[in-house]
Amino acid sequence: AEALTIGEQHPLDPTPTLVSEPANLTVTFGFGPGLFDAFGLAAQRPPGVAVYPPFQHDELQSRWSEGDLLVQFCAEDALTVTHAAQALVSAAGGRATVRWRQAGFGRHVGVAEGETGRNLMGNKDGTGNDTPQSQRWQETVWAAAGPGTPDWFVGGTTMVVRRIRMDLPQWYAASDRTRDRTIGRTMESGAPLGTADEFDPVPLSAQQSDGSLQIPSSSHVRLSHPDSNAGARMFRRGFNYADPDDSGLIFIAIQADATRGVLPVQARIAAGDDLNRFTTAIGSAAFALPPGAGPGEYVGQGLLG
Repeated sequence: AEALTIGEQHPLDPTPTLVSEPANLTVTFGFGPGLFDAFGLAAQRPPGVAVYPPFQHDELQSRWSEGDLLVQFCAEDALTVTHAAQALVSAAGGRATVRWRQAGFGRHVGVAEGETGRNLMGNKDGTGNDTPQSQRWQETVWAAAGPGTPDWFVGGTTMVVRRIRMDLPQWYAASDRTRDRTIGRTMESGAPLGTADEFDPVPLSAQQSDGSLQIPSSSHVRLSHPDSNAGARMFRRGFNYADPDDSGLIFIAIQADATRGVLPVQARIAAGDDLNRFTTAIGSAAFALPPGAGPGEYVGQGLLG
């Protein structure tokens, strides 16, 4: 993996001619709940790394769910990603078999570096994320030493992956007003309803002239907002996907502890989000992402060494 990310050839690489341009490739590893059980390390499994029962409205399929080992490849070039994935699968030499592969894409034409991209519904996706430079982002993402955190996991994080199918024909048939109120933001600008800019604070208490809430009570923005979930936060990273049989979003939530992040938020969304009329989760998995490997170390050495 290290060789692939810096454009160097490796003896186990079956096609070394494809590694000269790494295209900002990153490789991320995660451990699913089954890995801890297989090695007799259940006591070392971080909170939130588990097989979740379906939420209301979920139609989970095994072909997109669970898994013992996650390897995520991200790059600015599809050939680089495809080659890197195949190279590591080949290097596994039969010790691991592929359970699922999901291919997604992010940046698109018209979106400059640092701007918020759009999902296939046309909404800006990821507006509420803190920046990695902020203290709150650091506290949200990285596991800190303390009760319930295994020693090996300090400095790691948790990734929850949900494959969300979108009913795009139904969404496209909805009126602009319905779509805006379903999300709680204006489709065009991404601004919270009643405000002017995408990054304006969400006015959860604001009312319209008739006394109704400016941000509808069943809107996605209201039900997923930290202020509606006892401060629960996560770093959201979504990737669009478009397959012959369905299209949607590979929703990725990253946080130190999923039991204090995506899980309570998802429970609230499942109970009353208007967006449920247009989306269905068909895949679900959770993984512990170990701290990075230093020189001479291997990934997960603190757990497996």
